[in-house]
Amino acid sequence: AALTQPRPQLMPDWASLSRFEIRHVTLPLQRYRALDVPSQVLGHSVSGEAMLPLFASLYWCLDQHKCFCGIWLVPLSEMANGVVKWLTRRGRPAWVDERVMMHQWSSEFSFPSSHSQLAAAVMTWLVLSSAHAEAATSTPALPSAAYALLVAASRVHVGLHFPSDVAVGLLWGALSAAAYAHIVLPSLPSFVHWSATSRLCALLLPAAAAGLAVASATT
Repeated sequence: AALTQPRPQLMPDWASLSRFEIRHVTLPLQRYRALDVPSQVLGHSVSGEAMLPLFASLYWCLDQHKCFCGIWLVPLSEMANGVVKWLTRRGRPAWVDERVMMHQWSSEFSFPSSHSQLAAAVMTWLVLSSAHAEAATSTPALPSAAYALLVAASRVHVGLHFPSDVAVGLLWGALSAAAYAHIVLPSLPSFVHWSATSRLCALLLPAAAAGLAVASATT
């Protein structure tokens, strides 16, 4: 008999919420097969392959300030998202209910949605950074918010996320981009005046926190 890989077990804390979301949102949404291709396209638009030409075009053609200052949001967002996924360990919808069609495969955990988080973070950054004196372009808020919402809905339709995954991802992405724009970037000029030891500790602190979080999740 062929060996089958066991599915990750759903954490008990997620069970009732996951069943409710699958029954009332995911399965009804997946009945609209005309959304299959647009949803997959939207998902790919937030992939690493799409982020690279986006920031390249920003730098070379549109707005160097938004590219140079905003590009760090991508790795920071992905690292933070990965840590939370390991801590929460929520299974994908198709791991929980065989009726859910998963149009794209993923072996990662589900909560929160990294695509939704990244879409919200990048769009929020593009809008907020438009007010900076060095910004050369102005990004409208409504189309940006609509795009992030469409990405989030697409992740539910393709069976990769629960509605609560994408809702938290959107909120977290928007708040982290706002903090990045209003707190992190304004404080960077003072960074050059820190001692070498202080700068090294500041750079190693996020990595140490991530390592501790992953270690605690695996024990």
